[in-house]
Amino acid sequence: MNRKNIAIFLSGVQDIRGGGGVERFFSDFFRIYSQHSNSKFELFFFLDESTFKALHEVNKITEYQSNIVLLKNYSNRFKKQLENVDLKRKIRKYKIAVFHCANYGRHDFNRLMFLRAMSNGPKLVQNIVDCQIPYVLADKSTKKYKGYFNRYVTQPNAIQFDGVYSWYELYLKFFSENNFLPNNVIARSISTRFANTEAYKPSDKKEKQVIFASRLNTQKNPDWFVKAVHVLKENGCNISEWEFLLYGNGELEKEMTTLISELNLNQNITMKKSGDLSDVLSVSTCYVSTQDFENFPSLSMMEAMACGNIILARNVGQTELMVKDGYNGLILKEDSPRGLANAIESVINYAEDTRNEMMRNSLNMIENVHTPIAFINQIETFWEELLAKKKEIL
Repeated sequence: MNRKNIAIFLSGVQDIRGGGGVERFFSDFFRIYSQHSNSKFELFFFLDESTFKALHEVNKITEYQSNIVLLKNYSNRFKKQLENVDLKRKIRKYKIAVFHCANYGRHDFNRLMFLRAMSNGPKLVQNIVDCQIPYVLADKSTKKYKGYFNRYVTQPNAIQFDGVYSWYELYLKFFSENNFLPNNVIARSISTRFANTEAYKPSDKKEKQVIFASRLNTQKNPDWFVKAVHVLKENGCNISEWEFLLYGNGELEKEMTTLISELNLNQNITMKKSGDLSDVLSVSTCYVSTQDFENFPSLSMMEAMACGNIILARNVGQTELMVKDGYNGLILKEDSPRGLANAIESVINYAEDTRNEMMRNSLNMIENVHTPIAFINQIETFWEELLAKKKEIL
């Protein structure tokens, strides 16, 4: 079989030792896809030197992996021309049919505009990985609006991507309704995605622990967790056998410490920090997400599910793809700290057999629904559809 060649493209990455979810995911995907025996395409990883270094530092790639293609960065007055010559040579050398931009940024504009104008160049794909895009663009008064509009509307329309591959259905709906996507673009959203959960396994012995683990900022709403425990206590719910653990750091850390003290919850909630939550989630029973906008495809939630946690989450975005209400968790009926308290109380009051079944169901979602094979099948279908479409004449 004569397989077409696909390039995943990432550039401009500097340091992801404290984050880098997008970069880590595509590194995992490249490794898994390269080892997949039934792959329909030959996959290459096009990286500039800084991105290669950043991924190498967190052990996501090695210099010995095949099909990694390094793009040169220049800092002289011929920067654009030299980078374009280097890119063209490597596109031709590896016969790239699709150039899949994993996380478009302003620094990618020159290279992508060059490829767009290149005769018999590859199909261009923009991968959407930011769940905030429709929310920011719906509010022209926000400080982020101008930057987002330029990055996600003006520049992509100039580049004229052949395809858009989005993590979020809402992005496609919003862009379609506002005529931000050209009619000839093939635009698709995913319904499943995997995470590298090799280090995340459920313990044989689960503890009665409810976990909040996230960056402590306004978007994540850690105060909901604290206030929910307060509601439980005020309502006389028997929480004496349960631990409530708040993991994370960030700008709201001091505020959370104060709030816990003011609500007299120092004996009920413990604040902790950890760079690796695999051991923590392994023994906990319940994981809480109160973030705005979206719970799919949340890496931390998938790690919690892989450890067999019951998931409690707000009904935002495509949460239902991760949390099946009553199956592996509960979606809040009331979107408030009180609604979270009601969900926690339900879990506390469940029979042990019911909790165990829901924990097994979370693990089942990771093992049988949100899997590498399911994601591979999705993205291959997209690439096939993209390549089957006749290239537009500019």
